[in-house]
Amino acid sequence: MKLEYKIDLLTSKLSYLRKDREYCQEVTKEAMTEFHAEFMRLISDLSKHQKELIYKFMNNNVAQPQNPLGEVESQNKETPESIKKVFKEIAKKTHPDLTGEENTELFQKAQNAVDTHSYSEILEIAEGLDIPPPEPTREDVRLLEREIISVNREIKKIKETYAWTWYHSSNKDSVMERYIVKITNMCAGA
Repeated sequence: MKLEYKIDLLTSKLSYLRKDREYCQEVTKEAMTEFHAEFMRLISDLSKHQKELIYKFMNNNVAQPQNPLGEVESQNKETPESIKKVFKEIAKKTHPDLTGEENTELFQKAQNAVDTHSYSEILEIAEGLDIPPPEPTREDVRLLEREIISVNREIKKIKETYAWTWYHSSNKDSVMERYIVKITNMCAGA
């Protein structure tokens, strides 16, 4: 009973954190648009040469591959047995070859949860399909705790961006000034 309660607590926490991450990602899209517009307005007064350096620097850095938000770091590791076991039950009820096209989206969501080792999402999908959860183990608790750490890191990363900071700041000019100085210094060193 103690492990079941802990699993329930952790899955509830993860559900909240995933919503928070989704909110942060949506706000960041808006923040990036406004931040970029303000940045472009402010650098419009720079010399042609200065602007070219900044554009070149930014294009080179944007083109480099980065770990996209929402991607779990542990993707190269083998999928834990707990996830595989629940996914097999989900697949029986949602795989397009077995059930037609009606559950394709749900199957793909479950497949993505397997690919990202998101035990909480697998459990959530299983619950929605009336699939009983497996007997909880300490390893399941560890999986969920690692997932919490990963989602918290993603949220922290988002909130540390200049766009997020600028968007939520009462002193936008100061944040933008620090960003422009940083970009200028990086351009000078490039």
